[in-house]
Amino acid sequence: MSVKKIELRPYQKEAIERWKENNYTGILSMATGTGKTIIAIEAIRSFLNEGKIGLIIVPTKALLKQWYGVIKNHFPKSIVVCCYSENVDWKRRVKSLIRLYLRQKGTDIMSNHRQKVIISTMGTAWKNDFKKLIEPISHDDIVVIIDEVHRVGAFRYRNILTLPFKKRIGLSATPIREWDYIGTKKIKEYFGGIIYNYTLSDAIQDGYLAPYKYYVEPVALTIEEVKEYLEISEEIRKIVKFFLQEYPGYSIKDIISMVEELEVEEESIASLQYLLISRRRIIKKCKNKYNAILKIIRENKDKLRSCLIYCEDYKQLDKLKNLLLEEGISVGEYTARLDADEREIAFSAVKEGHIQFLLSCKCLDEGVDIPTCDAAILMANSTMEREFIQRRGRLLRLHPSKKHATIFDLVVVPYKKIEDQVPLNEVELNILDRELERVRFFANDAINKEEVTKKINIIYEIFM
Repeated sequence: MSVKKIELRPYQKEAIERWKENNYTGILSMATGTGKTIIAIEAIRSFLNEGKIGLIIVPTKALLKQWYGVIKNHFPKSIVVCCYSENVDWKRRVKSLIRLYLRQKGTDIMSNHRQKVIISTMGTAWKNDFKKLIEPISHDDIVVIIDEVHRVGAFRYRNILTLPFKKRIGLSATPIREWDYIGTKKIKEYFGGIIYNYTLSDAIQDGYLAPYKYYVEPVALTIEEVKEYLEISEEIRKIVKFFLQEYPGYSIKDIISMVEELEVEEESIASLQYLLISRRRIIKKCKNKYNAILKIIRENKDKLRSCLIYCEDYKQLDKLKNLLLEEGISVGEYTARLDADEREIAFSAVKEGHIQFLLSCKCLDEGVDIPTCDAAILMANSTMEREFIQRRGRLLRLHPSKKHATIFDLVVVPYKKIEDQVPLNEVELNILDRELERVRFFANDAINKEEVTKKINIIYEIFM
């Protein structure tokens, strides 16, 4: 009833064994591009062939459709029901699948059947009507797979973590939710913790991800941007001071991530989070980044065969796109404002070499595969570890045409004239430290680590 099993890599076999040893539950923390989907498929294969049901929960429709394709490839005759808002027929189809399961349960035909799989977005799976629909299924007869499991820790989706089914797999390259102690705790409690870890360093060393070169392009804030950054930082300082006085013994990160436990006033936290996001956007949308990207492209255009550019929002993307078109550069976009067919056209154009640069905001952060891409420019990078880990991993998938990948990182530095002898203030130093913390992280696994380290030292010499 299923296609021939694929040959698993050693670490994939080990991950499945760890899951079995942990009583068929646990989180697999594995680098982007190392085959988490294949591991999950092989882990549940025997259960599906025995007549049990696979329940796959994902954050987006794009991932849902990707999983559908994978399931159908491995189990061509399977019954797959996709649950999301636009599919108006999903409830009827789930009921039909469950009726079939109940008729077959305990009979000889239980293991001689078409595999049964339900795939749902988180936006559907958290609702009570979804939970009621699947209640008739025995707790032992369903295997829950939650892809990009860090997303399920968000307050809105945590109801998913009350599903009572005993066999559970959580998949993510970044299962820890930064600044969210409660969400991370609930995820770990539901799955029994992280049971297997396979890092990007491991994958590159073992030859399962492409090595990469990493280049740093310093970009200075304008005087106006520095002024705005300092003003917002002062507002943040006042709120942080208040919180630290109200909750002695806790860091501000602890307070934000433990809002529910500490019963912190929601309005004050919302104000702080708004200010933090506003300040972060000044870095991400630094005006001098446009010229920096044009400089990178002019100097490296022939080397950038197929390049992703990560932008902060549509305004930044549209401005860059127009600038590149004015330069006569072939450019496309992959964004949420395109429909599925338009995105597929953009993908095909990149794969076939008709588009050299593909611009995106958030859509390429999770679950999208473009193995032919061999370069990326991080225009709107951040200090959020999950975001830059996902983006780096997205680029390192193996492809016959790819010897190594190339990453250009636009690193924001404070405004400073060469002749200016005035030292940076504490806030400006924090800008530099946060940006260079990411640079050191990227440099650690880069082919040209020594070169990047020298560049970091030069930047420090200029600004310290």
